[in-house]
Amino acid sequence: MAGMLEKLKRGEWPTRVPIGYDQLTNKGQQQIVVNEKGKLLRKAFQWKAEQRLSNVEILEKLESMGFTLSKQRLTEIFRNPFYCGILSHNLLEGEVVEGKHEKLISQKVFFQINQIQAENNSGYTTKKYDNRLPLRNFIRCASCGTHMTGYEVKKKGIFYYKCNKIGCKVNRGARQMHARYEEVLNGFQLESDLHEPMTQRLLDVFQEMNQQKEDELKHTKAHLKTIDQQLEKLEERFVLLEEINKDQYEKFTQKLRLEKKQLEGKLPAEQIKLSNLQKYLRFAVKMCSEIGSMWVSGSYHQRQKLQKLVFPEGVLYDKEMDGYRTHRVNAIFFLIASLSAKIGIKEKGQTSNKTDLSSWVAGTGLEPVTFGL
Repeated sequence: MAGMLEKLKRGEWPTRVPIGYDQLTNKGQQQIVVNEKGKLLRKAFQWKAEQRLSNVEILEKLESMGFTLSKQRLTEIFRNPFYCGILSHNLLEGEVVEGKHEKLISQKVFFQINQIQAENNSGYTTKKYDNRLPLRNFIRCASCGTHMTGYEVKKKGIFYYKCNKIGCKVNRGARQMHARYEEVLNGFQLESDLHEPMTQRLLDVFQEMNQQKEDELKHTKAHLKTIDQQLEKLEERFVLLEEINKDQYEKFTQKLRLEKKQLEGKLPAEQIKLSNLQKYLRFAVKMCSEIGSMWVSGSYHQRQKLQKLVFPEGVLYDKEMDGYRTHRVNAIFFLIASLSAKIGIKEKGQTSNKTDLSSWVAGTGLEPVTFGL
C-alpha cells in the first residue's frame, strides 16, 4: 500500500489503466499512452462538450465505428478525471495529483461535460429526436461559433432556432432556416444525363489520388518487413549465437516493437475496392439529383445522417446574410459540385483535361468516403 501511495504522489498510476490507454515500459520508465480506442473516446468527449449529444447518440456513433460500450460505462468514463490528466484514488484520501500520463482531453472539456451531466441530472431536459427541429446542434452561430438550439412558442405553435450563448441574440424561425438549408442542398443537384459521365470522372480522379496512397502503403509494409527481420536477427543473436545479453535483447526488441506498433497504426483498417468505390460514387451522384427533397421528406434520423454525410462538421448560420456558410464539405459532394460545370462544358463539345483536373483535386487532400444512409 505504501508503495502504491508513493507512486500516486509522484503522478504515476499504480494499477490497471482505464479503457482507452496502453501501459508501456521504456528503459524502466512507465509510459501510459492513448491507444486507438482512446482516440474514439476523445471524439465522444468532443461530441458531448461541443455538440451536447446525448449519451445514447454518442453510443450509436461509437458503435458505428466498431466500438461498443454500455451506457453506464460511458457515464463512468465521462466522470473519470484520469482522462484529463488528474489522478484520484482512495489512497489519496480526497487529494488529487497531476498525472504524468498522456491526457486524452483538457481539464476545461472535462469540467464542461460534468457540468452538462449535472444539469441533466437536476431536471434540465431537451427533446432528443424532434423532426420539427432537425438542425438543432448541427448548425452553429457564425457570430460566436456556439451551437444553436431549438424551441417552440407553444401559443403560436411556431418553432425557432437560437444561439445557445448567453447575450448572443441570433434567433430565426425554423421554417425559414429549413428553406435556406434546402436551397444549400439543392445546389448539389445534377441533371440525370450527367450521372454516368460524372461517375466515370470521379472514378478517374480517385484512382489517380489513390496511387500515391498505394505507394505510401508499399513503403510502410516494406519497413514493417525489415523490422520483423531485425527482430528475428536479434532473437538469433541472443538465443543461438549468444552475442548479446538479456538486457541488450530486451532494450532493442522493445524499441523495434514500439516502432512497429506506430507503423501498424498508419495502415488503413480497410481498403476500398474499386468495385465498391464505383458503387458508392454512383449512389452519391444519383443522390444529388434528389438530395433536397430527400432531406425535406426524411425521418429525423435520416435527416441527421444526410446532414452529417454532406457536411461532417456542421454548418454556420450567418444572420447578416440570412444563409449558411461551411468549413468542410464531404469530398464526394464537393467534387460533384466542382466538376459538374466542367462536365457540362465537355458535353457541349469543349475540351477538358482529365490530368489537370485530377492534379487540382489531389491538391485539396480529399479522400473517398463510404455512405451509411
